[in-house]
Amino acid sequence: MEFPVKIIARGFFPESNIHFHRQDFPPLSPETQRLVTATWEQELARNPHLRAGPILAAQRIEQRGDELIIHGGESRYDLFMGTTAHEQVPDESCHRAIGVMCVTLTKDGHYVFGRRSLTIDWGGLTHVVPAGRMGINTTNPYAAIRAEAKEELGLESHDFTSLVCVGVIGDLTSGRKNFEFVFLGGVNLTLEALWSRAKGAKSATEHSQLDVVSWDEDSLVRCLTANPNRWVPTGWVGTALATRTLEYVPFEPSPRTYEQHMALAGMPVKK
Repeated sequence: MEFPVKIIARGFFPESNIHFHRQDFPPLSPETQRLVTATWEQELARNPHLRAGPILAAQRIEQRGDELIIHGGESRYDLFMGTTAHEQVPDESCHRAIGVMCVTLTKDGHYVFGRRSLTIDWGGLTHVVPAGRMGINTTNPYAAIRAEAKEELGLESHDFTSLVCVGVIGDLTSGRKNFEFVFLGGVNLTLEALWSRAKGAKSATEHSQLDVVSWDEDSLVRCLTANPNRWVPTGWVGTALATRTLEYVPFEPSPRTYEQHMALAGMPVKK
């Protein structure tokens, strides 16, 4: 399998072992700023729902044993998409968004995924739910994934029987190069109860439907290999990492544009 994703860190990282080191991004050069402006205009033409709101961005994420250190600060969504879309932009000027995702396992043994709405990025493809990008109000990935779980699935913190960060992956897709913290979470709800919660969640419309996979190795491998290009790349790799199936479905990092991946998935690209 080839995906535009690389594994930055892997292991088991408790909440107390993830730290944020705040640092300012260097000023953009005039040429880089022109590239950002042009890229953002193109993205708005493709998806007018986008907003250039504030996000938390990272320059790098460092693993020290069982600790993770995020080096970054406040940025904006347009700077994230613009600085990561062009190879000529130096690494220290790239504003990489920080995302979180949680592979969710129900009480009665089902993994739950989401088919992304056509109105948002990577529309129509399968991804991990809950997932999202960290805003500027928290530097704690655990707090961020709990917030996403409430917004997308209607889950409260006490609904989780377990929640652990198992690593960080990096999206290599041009214009979407970000870091994503991968979690594995078990909940004390059955699939039926979870579905009921999800219907009333604040951001339920981010996914057009929920997909379900049984909690067993064979089902997961079939799910990941049946039509891998129909996944959001980070969702596929994050699922394989969280469920420890990478030894059965290995992958190789291979840079790919958004348009190239959507073409492989047989999905239309918004122009």
